[in-house]
Amino acid sequence: MDLSSFIRESVNPITLCFESIRSRDIEKAIGLMRSYLKKRKIFTIPVIHEMTIDGRPKLGVYVFNANAEGALFVWDLSQSAQVETVMFTKKFDDAYNAAYNNGQFTYELLVQAKGANTVQMLKLVEAVLTGKTQMTDASVRAQIKDAQLFESVAMTDKEIQITEAKDPHLADLERKKANMYQRIRDAKKKGRDFADLQAQYDEIMKELADARLSVRPNVTVSSTTDADVESAQSFFEDEERATPEERFSDMKNYIYNVIAGIRPLALLCGAPGVGKTFRVMQAVKGSGKEQNRDYKLLKGKITPSALYMALHDFKDEGQLMIMDDCDSVFKDPDAINLLKAAYDSSDERWVTWGIAAPIPMSEEMANMCDDAVFDEVKKRWYYPKEFLYEGGGIIITNFQAGGIDTAIRNRALICDLSFTVDEVLDLIRGLAPKIKPDVLSTAAKDAALEYLEELAHKGAPCELSIRSFTLCAGLMMSDADERAKKRMINEQMRLQFTRSKGKY
Repeated sequence: MDLSSFIRESVNPITLCFESIRSRDIEKAIGLMRSYLKKRKIFTIPVIHEMTIDGRPKLGVYVFNANAEGALFVWDLSQSAQVETVMFTKKFDDAYNAAYNNGQFTYELLVQAKGANTVQMLKLVEAVLTGKTQMTDASVRAQIKDAQLFESVAMTDKEIQITEAKDPHLADLERKKANMYQRIRDAKKKGRDFADLQAQYDEIMKELADARLSVRPNVTVSSTTDADVESAQSFFEDEERATPEERFSDMKNYIYNVIAGIRPLALLCGAPGVGKTFRVMQAVKGSGKEQNRDYKLLKGKITPSALYMALHDFKDEGQLMIMDDCDSVFKDPDAINLLKAAYDSSDERWVTWGIAAPIPMSEEMANMCDDAVFDEVKKRWYYPKEFLYEGGGIIITNFQAGGIDTAIRNRALICDLSFTVDEVLDLIRGLAPKIKPDVLSTAAKDAALEYLEELAHKGAPCELSIRSFTLCAGLMMSDADERAKKRMINEQMRLQFTRSKGKY
């Protein structure tokens, strides 16, 4: 089934995607796009980005494939809601994180709709991200010409500036108010009855007033400064910055809150290679927890089904699920929904598997739980379609908190472990004697620390961490001369300095 048929059968009328519509309808249209693209193994970031470009309100929808290529759909909201441009990037993670943290989305190719509808733009994105069309100016132009879609504008090595916008629902109501006001004026000039128009105008004004009073992201609720708010803001700005050890102490307290069942989730965001995982595991094991009995440790990429299984297998009170560098879950709407259900603030946290196909369960696991489902026809055990989750969770990530779904942040105790260059050097200096004492000599560690300090104070592009220190100390123990040692360290620092600005 092609996309036109899919949308036509799913939503009637098809013009939902193209006419002036309210923000909740846009989300419905985007959900339709997400469902279609997912079948083509093109995945959508669940967070919709509100922005302005050249002073006009926009919505940004990010999609990506398994090769870490992606695109940004930009929906224009100033007149009629439709896809205005699509920006393609070969380095999706870098571009996505930079957009959220620095307001800049870097792309290789920009295509303007020039009147093409959303279905046609989706087909173009599908062609590029499934590999049918190369992500080059010439290939995209050829695709456009063959499909007789629209003209394109291609740019390389460019950036667009993105700033926060007002709520699109408010912008839509403002437009409706202006249009209705103009219709009333026209009716007055022509001597026509405008009572019905006035009633509609009053309804719009009432809805607009209600919308302005509600608390919405990126909307200024009051035009005056509240003295208490101003005082509180001043307090936090003047507050002395906590030391690294103080922040690690806070992190331990958050972990103990989860272990004690006071809070269901701790979210630990921070710089790589500063000992987050080591300290977490130290605290968990120090509380008497045993791996694969009291807690499950998940590392790396994880699918929604694997996440559901882990949550079920460690669902009891006192049990923990620890996710270390499982950043793929923040890009999958199904995984996010599972986390939201598991760590909700309600008294009973029910986790549901709403997909038709059940998840197989081993006979060994089935014998250990009381809610396994046995299929008499297939003679197989399956996980239940829902279960009550009473466990806790600890998520360790290099993402900044702002790049993680708001609903997850609202359910968690958040610890920000971002450090300055000098703080990282102090951490390394304090831990150096304990780092591989049987392998790395004290002289090599001293030389490595001294050279890293030299690079840092020169402003060299290098990632300072315990890992990079260990690497440098190892190179300092080689038989090469001093110049060669520094050359090798410089090369490693340069080649490893590829972390995007969206992560620490």
